[in-house]
Amino acid sequence: MKQCVIFISLFFAFGLTGCNNATDTQLTQKPKPSTEDTAEKASTTQAPPTSDSIPTLKVAMTGKGVPLTFNDAKGNLTGIDLDIIRAVGELEGFNVVPVPEKWENLFTNVELGKYDIALSGISWTAERAGKYGLSNGYFFNPASFTYNSKKLTNKPKKLSDLSGLKVGVLKGSKHEKTLSTVPNIKLQVSTKSFDNLNAMAQGDLDVMVHDYLNLKQYQHDYPKQNLVIETFETPDEKSAYLVMVTKKDNTDLLNKLNSGIAKLQKDGTIDKIVAKYIDK
Repeated sequence: MKQCVIFISLFFAFGLTGCNNATDTQLTQKPKPSTEDTAEKASTTQAPPTSDSIPTLKVAMTGKGVPLTFNDAKGNLTGIDLDIIRAVGELEGFNVVPVPEKWENLFTNVELGKYDIALSGISWTAERAGKYGLSNGYFFNPASFTYNSKKLTNKPKKLSDLSGLKVGVLKGSKHEKTLSTVPNIKLQVSTKSFDNLNAMAQGDLDVMVHDYLNLKQYQHDYPKQNLVIETFETPDEKSAYLVMVTKKDNTDLLNKLNSGIAKLQKDGTIDKIVAKYIDK
């Protein structure tokens, strides 16, 4: 619970990095600085030294979920998730090679052995826990929705308030299944969350649903969209936490991930990593 409070307070206290000159309708995604430009701020995104005695694990991530995983201006994968898994590797004795992969292929390719680990803002779900090896949650990122406060007359506060509205959601996300239970909802499924933000800016959607951290980034990057965020998961729900994914039977790796996560949570390293991506 302490980590949850610290995490959320960081965003409200400082805001996230990004530009703020968005237009009112057609949006363009904000370019992020290269890892060279942010070497001091996010030094753990640099590749670790290789060693014959230390295994190197392939880690799949989308690069599409700022600030958790994204490509910088030079196309290098970076972000909170990459820093955290590299910090875990330093503690537990493995190197990390990040590999870009589409969201819809992350889980299958881990199961097939193409990658050792997947992480890209992945939340715990019972279905995923039944098919894959899921780590313990490494930080709180509750399901949320956002809308333009100047365009939407009725201000939704909870999931049931989305009934009758045009709502965008990411394909294959836990939110897609959750929203299917809301009566009379007009659901639009997209393979890119930014497409939903753009559709909302152009009036084709009323609301978009995503995780809190991603929506908070959009709120910071696009102030002219007047985004209001409402969360609908609480700290006592397992699904509100992000996890790392491995093969179901890879208990040795899963134990290492859980051990590293616990150490990083205890000494405050995860909070420090998150803070590096916040503009103070």
